Amino acid sequence: MGSTVTLEDFDSFAATPVVFHDGIAEDIYTDQDEYKEIEISEPPQAVLQAVETDYPDVTFKKACINEVEEYNIQITDATQVSNLYVTQTGE
Repeated sequence: MGSTVTLEDFDSFAATPVVFHDGIAEDIYTDQDEYKEIEISEPPQAVLQAVETDYPDVTFKKACINEVEEYNIQITDATQVSNLYVTQTGE
């Protein structure tokens, strides 16, 4: 039999909904969630400041925006890469 999967196995998926299909984790996206990549300096200062405040020891890897001006900011630290979803006001 296969091994047991626990929530700890998906720490890097914490901000992204996940569904299993044939035992493989797949992200779920809706039309509203379609993001396009932008320069890391393009998000409003409120977005960048919110991430820096909540995650002071990370490196910004990538920034993306969707149609309703919500941002997907990819960050990394010494152990993992994470995606943060932030509104244009920094929430």
